[in-house]
Amino acid sequence: MYCPYCGTNNTSQANFCSACGANLVEPTVPTTQQPPVNIITKLDYAGFWRRFVAFIIDSIVLRAAASILTLATKGSFFYTPSFSTGLPDLGTIMLDPTNILSIIIVWLYYTLMESSSKQATLGKMALGLIVTDMEGRRISLLRATGRHFGKIVSMMTIFIGFILAGITPRKQALHDMIAGCLVMVRK
Repeated sequence: MYCPYCGTNNTSQANFCSACGANLVEPTVPTTQQPPVNIITKLDYAGFWRRFVAFIIDSIVLRAAASILTLATKGSFFYTPSFSTGLPDLGTIMLDPTNILSIIIVWLYYTLMESSSKQATLGKMALGLIVTDMEGRRISLLRATGRHFGKIVSMMTIFIGFILAGITPRKQALHDMIAGCLVMVRK
């Protein structure tokens, strides 16, 4: 039996939804009982292209933040360090405090926003997407962190981990599978 509020599949003997707690016995909601708070009436899985556009929006937001950070720390948007060999050393680039701060900002942006009550980054909000656990609930900060750093694995597969969001039944990318998450579209 599917919950009329959140769409979760419950056992036929269930009186209440296992995900949102809605009453499954009565076919309609009586006027004295309101649907549970923060329940979305219908959700669909978010496919690859919608998620890609949300990523582009988030990238623009983060690039603007990085530009401001660079301006504040280096005094110019076009700062280029001078290296004696002419080629940057990977260790020097990674240990640059601005780069370390950028990594922290990106991590905090994704994890805090996706584990918040909005369940979405600015790009996802613009497209009506939310990140949930496998039962449609808000994810924890720890799960959001695992999902974020799981994107490294998705990248290491020559981005096939991201493409999986277009072909798997629940539209999950590899990092979603690793963290046990879904990206849903509010309808």
